[in-house]
Amino acid sequence: MTRQYIFRFVFSLAALAVLGAYIFGPEVLAKRFDTMALGLLGLAALPWLGALVEEFKIGGVEAKLRAIREEVAEAGDAATDAREVAEELALTRLASTNVPDDPFVMDDPLMRDLEPMTRLVKPQPLAGTEPQSTLEQLAHTYVSLRESMTSSAARTARMTSLFAEMQTAAGKLGGDDITMLQWLQSDDAGHQLASIAWLRNFPAAVVPSRYVDLIERATQPFVQYWALRALSGRLSALGLDEFSIADRVALKEFESLMRAGTDRHAQIRRINRKLSGRTPL
Repeated sequence: MTRQYIFRFVFSLAALAVLGAYIFGPEVLAKRFDTMALGLLGLAALPWLGALVEEFKIGGVEAKLRAIREEVAEAGDAATDAREVAEELALTRLASTNVPDDPFVMDDPLMRDLEPMTRLVKPQPLAGTEPQSTLEQLAHTYVSLRESMTSSAARTARMTSLFAEMQTAAGKLGGDDITMLQWLQSDDAGHQLASIAWLRNFPAAVVPSRYVDLIERATQPFVQYWALRALSGRLSALGLDEFSIADRVALKEFESLMRAGTDRHAQIRRINRKLSGRTPL
């Protein structure tokens, strides 16, 4: 039983307990089943009604469950879209600009918080090295960095800078690179992140099930987040083709297990809304 159903079950039991106290309480001489009792029963049923009805009325109060839920979800999608635009701009700047020396970046509100941290970790290009060698070095640096720093905004900013460098290096590879295909199946977080950077350059390189497998196997939130972003990008670029029923079921289950309110939950929820046709691609 997923957490959302546990919550619904507990919520309904609590409302029914209040109803029982209202009907059978010591201060009540006879059983009563009036408008108040009906309202409490409606409260007990409320968590289950969203999938069944468009609207209902209890005691003159109208609740348009689906409409409200859709409005909230659409607002969440809009906020996620805005965040993605800012992140994509930041990644582009990190990959193409010498952060410590560029006054434009220093004055950019999107970069101001990242700059003090990213300038300490921005890898310098290695003359004459192949893209795979650069990605191997960046993957190793990512693992070392994550292990050496505690969870913080500073660590996230540094990891984001490394990911921007990965995307630049991965873009120099082909869409059929054997090394990246192997790294997609690796349990090494650095290799996983590098393969995600590659997928963001070549979204059609693998079928959706390979994305889903990586999302499920990734154990680090940062890696999972960018894997979800890569899958969302594939959806936008290539549409719903090649998504199997098993892919859709796995993604819905993953959403039910993800803690609400996190960036990853916002991503997986929007992906599932796209797959169901409720959100435009």
